[in-house]
Amino acid sequence: MLMHPTFVLRNLITLLTSLACLLVLKSLLVAGVVRMFGYTWRASCMVGITVSQIGEFGFVLLSRAEYMGLLPFRLYLLLLGTSTLSLIATPLVYNLGRRLRA
Repeated sequence: MLMHPTFVLRNLITLLTSLACLLVLKSLLVAGVVRMFGYTWRASCMVGITVSQIGEFGFVLLSRAEYMGLLPFRLYLLLLGTSTLSLIATPLVYNLGRRLRA
């Protein structure tokens, strides 16, 4: 409901790039931490993939930051679009991650 479809279409490459960076970097970071606790690489990667999205609370924080004037509107829309796409992409990425070999 908060997304502007024309903004998404005009900035699709930027949004997909930020989504890819988010998913890869957050997955690797979390997987590395989980691996340090002694879990297998497969389990670590699955945990990393599962929590790589930006959660719903991110929408609350973004809207408050935008309301208080802490973010320019364009940056707000980019972060909002990345958050939305991450929620959509997580089940797809999770299904791909389940195919990882041990």
